[in-house]
Amino acid sequence: MQEPSALTLLRALDEGVANKTGAAFFPHLVSSLARSLSASCAFVTEIDRPSYRASVLSIWDRGDFAEVFSYSLKGTPCECVLENRIIAFPRAIQELFPEDREGLAKLGAESFLAIPLCDDGNQVRGHIAVLDSRERDWSEADIGVLRIFSLRAGTELDRRNHERQLESMNSALQEANVQLRQELAQRVEAEQQLALAQRSAERARRAAERANEAKSNFLAHMSHELRTPLNGILGYAQLLRRDAALRSEQLEGISVIESSGEHLLTLINDLLDLAKIEAGRLELHARHFNLPQLLKQVADVTAVRARQAGLAFTLQLMPELPTYVRGDERALRQVLLNLLGNAVKFTTSGSVAFRAMSADSGNREALRFTVEDTGPGIQATDQQRIFEPFVRAGVEPRVEGAGLGLPITKRLVDAMGGSLAVQSAPGKGSLFAVELSLPHAEDAAHEGGSEPLIVGYEGPRRCVLVVDDDVSNRQVMSRLLAAVGLTTLEARNVAEAWELLSSHAIDLVATDLAMPGGTGLTLTQRVRADQRLHSLPIMAVSASVSDFTRDEALEAGCDAFIAKPVRAPELFNVLGRLLHLVWKTLVTEPVPVRWEGSLDAVRVNPEWASELLDLAKKGEVKELIARAEAAAEGDPGGLALYREVQRLSRQFDMRAARQILQAAVEKKP
Repeated sequence: MQEPSALTLLRALDEGVANKTGAAFFPHLVSSLARSLSASCAFVTEIDRPSYRASVLSIWDRGDFAEVFSYSLKGTPCECVLENRIIAFPRAIQELFPEDREGLAKLGAESFLAIPLCDDGNQVRGHIAVLDSRERDWSEADIGVLRIFSLRAGTELDRRNHERQLESMNSALQEANVQLRQELAQRVEAEQQLALAQRSAERARRAAERANEAKSNFLAHMSHELRTPLNGILGYAQLLRRDAALRSEQLEGISVIESSGEHLLTLINDLLDLAKIEAGRLELHARHFNLPQLLKQVADVTAVRARQAGLAFTLQLMPELPTYVRGDERALRQVLLNLLGNAVKFTTSGSVAFRAMSADSGNREALRFTVEDTGPGIQATDQQRIFEPFVRAGVEPRVEGAGLGLPITKRLVDAMGGSLAVQSAPGKGSLFAVELSLPHAEDAAHEGGSEPLIVGYEGPRRCVLVVDDDVSNRQVMSRLLAAVGLTTLEARNVAEAWELLSSHAIDLVATDLAMPGGTGLTLTQRVRADQRLHSLPIMAVSASVSDFTRDEALEAGCDAFIAKPVRAPELFNVLGRLLHLVWKTLVTEPVPVRWEGSLDAVRVNPEWASELLDLAKKGEVKELIARAEAAAEGDPGGLALYREVQRLSRQFDMRAARQILQAAVEKKP
């Protein structure tokens, strides 16, 4: 079987098990599992140890649901799961278990794969089995898919048992109440029964909380599995973007890769945020930020999407807007991107307008953001339902999405103390309005330019040990570090890492946490216990982004924690702090305004022009910008031409730069 892609697995889980419960759960589980593994049969059971029998809760057999039944475990391949381990038989299953030959033959089974379902005490309570009518060497990918389905199935079995307990306790409470009304003389005894029932109810409540925690763990596991390949995608996109020789169309392609990866990452974060919001654990982090800059960044992203969709896009920032405000920048960005993304997604023709202004209220810190489109509009009966998870009111099947954007947007706005309203009518488009109170901040304390491009550092060469069992993750990290002049060594596991630490001079360790044969925490604890290495800086790099994982890494002795996918600015910021580096950056002054006059009258030094033309022909963008700056100082008369060459170089329009310089070289004195 080919390993399923991250998106395919996410869709199969969402459609098959993630949002199902109760009577519909197990039928969805077995049908989705059989389709995911391209198997002919899948079933799930509940095992009764005393009778040594298994009851089939649901079975999918060759394209349809079959009638459920119970059977003795003796002499069947299912008996093996009682040893609490995964069982895989690639072929000749009927010959291996002759006592069960008839039952296996009815199911057309030739190969068999099963995983136990255990309770909180690690006792086998049931199992999931997958059968195929052909010989099949079950792969690690097959087993990985089965593990993920089993996590949710085990939770559902626990939920069923807790439900039975609750029903039993409710019955006990009702009987106690009847007895109290009928026999006042037995009041003391009835109160004791009620107290007993309440204690049982408390145990059931705690069990339900554990089941909810299992759901959170399930979502966190999904996030980890998807972030790992995304680290490679976005990491290499960042590396390619640093290549100054790329043409504009190549840079545009890299932008598409980055935006697509970021979109998938947003979907993953949306799922985790929704779970945190439902559990009341979402935290906001207020800080000062440049509001117009944020709004323009959001508008730039939307403008690209709108242009691709054939829509007109307008941005209106009212002059009374403050420059710097205090609030959760990430939350506000996500709210606006969700609203603008929906507007572009659901509008087939016309326009999308984005406006920001002061709110019409007595609060001078109140701001209003509106997103208006000419889309199909929303029925009045659906205008509240659209803020519920997984609801996609009146949406055509061709429009992609899981129905999470608006619910998360609404809850983020509520968490920030704001309001979200919608005005819409069928055929007349929609207008979403967000009102928030964002305290103003002093401009002078937050002045600064755009993020400079780091190209190296001062001082002796430093060596970083990169520890990760995934080769693509190691390569991405090593190449990002090499791009700024750092030397790297790579290790696949703790044993290799320790060998390199013992034989090389290492300045910093960047380690993954989840690895076979020993975790990054194990390596960290071992380093901290070593007298020679105990002060070595250690940076944890993990696709598990929960607060628990971060705290666990820091408590184990890591000096910093970075989440995958790795972002170059965050990575270099942490490295600079831990290694006390003084970075060398490419000067990124504001791009000069385009020279609107004619360059024909501008006379430049021929030697300068020839040197710059040679650099332009070679595609040496960084050197060309630097030498043009030197030429502007040494040849002030040609300032206008040198500034235009710099502007074109920063836009990677080397053809236009060569044309200007060629004309300057050929111009007669």
